Amino acid sequence: MKKKVVAMICLALCLPAIIGASSLDRKPVVAKKITSAKGTLVSCNPKLLKDTIKFPLSELIEGLEVIRLDNADAALVGGYVRPIIGEKYILMSNNKQVPYKLFDRKGKFVAKIGSYGQGPGEYLNTYYDQLDEKNNRIYILSWNARHLLVYDLKGRNYPSIPLAMDIPKGAFYVDAARSLITVTSLPFEGLPAIVFQQDFKGKMIKSVKPAHLAIPRDYSDEVSLGLNTSDYDVSFLRWKRKTDTLFHYNTKANRLEPRFTMDLNLEGSAYLCYTELPHFFLGAFSFMRQISANTSVGTEPAAFVVNKETLKGSYVEYINDFLGGISLGKWTPFFRNGYYIANSDPMDLKEKLDEILIKNKKMDPKVRQRVQALSKSLNENDNNVVLIGRVKR
Repeated sequence: MKKKVVAMICLALCLPAIIGASSLDRKPVVAKKITSAKGTLVSCNPKLLKDTIKFPLSELIEGLEVIRLDNADAALVGGYVRPIIGEKYILMSNNKQVPYKLFDRKGKFVAKIGSYGQGPGEYLNTYYDQLDEKNNRIYILSWNARHLLVYDLKGRNYPSIPLAMDIPKGAFYVDAARSLITVTSLPFEGLPAIVFQQDFKGKMIKSVKPAHLAIPRDYSDEVSLGLNTSDYDVSFLRWKRKTDTLFHYNTKANRLEPRFTMDLNLEGSAYLCYTELPHFFLGAFSFMRQISANTSVGTEPAAFVVNKETLKGSYVEYINDFLGGISLGKWTPFFRNGYYIANSDPMDLKEKLDEILIKNKKMDPKVRQRVQALSKSLNENDNNVVLIGRVKR
């Protein structure tokens, strides 16, 4: 089919602010604060989470940008890829043979970043990345990596940065001004550190050992680093643990400090994921269910929100009220570096828009008009659509 080149569209959607109102105002207190020498831990009791409410995205973000990516052949990304958002650029991660691609904040294609392969400056499966606009750099971490790949914003490859240890799956933050890198790894047994700081030459400066967090090698586990507040927050997403914790890495004291956990205290194992925002802890969990001697599956996930100040919370179904109330699914929406981020195939988004136009009879007329216009503008030959919202501070 001949490709139809379409104009890029960037919509900025806002909703009227409801001062002081919150979906959690009438919900019960579901957590308690536990103070220790390592600070304050918020522990949520799931038995106190009762009904499920529709939780609007507008309580978490200031507004929503709908960015249509450039439709030129060189700009196509395809499939599920990770968007990384900066003030001026959007970096889209690789999709197997399709390399990383850089766009400006209006969706215009800027450059291809690196290539798929095993040669210098090339990568296969990638896991985490950083867009450093201030210093004209992009950093990419692959699976089972011993180096950080380095590029500039025009896609030129620079000498890689050696890592102080092998990283099976990991996350990082590069502080170029201090020539310092903070790295977190899956805490596999036998590795010398779970989190550490190093210089640009690969010398480890300080580290925290895995200790009781050490686990057997299992690549179904994940590392989560949100950076949505001023803290280096990290958690480990595991299928084979009943409880898990979101930590802050206190670099001065060189230790992981627990900040949020779920007191499940139930038989069996659960998969938990946590996200920290300035005013909320978000999370979701799914229990493991054995269906045969060698096979387990997860139950339908349950998402929840806890207000940091009031400790009130509830099970939730997130909805994108900027787009008429589209459901965001069973898991927690994706937040990173202070942004809500969603990457959508244009026809998948169109289907959801058309569905909500039918279902939501009470949609605000102005919102309905925008949703109709966006739906009408999408077609099957479009590049991906990226939804972005700055987190409320």
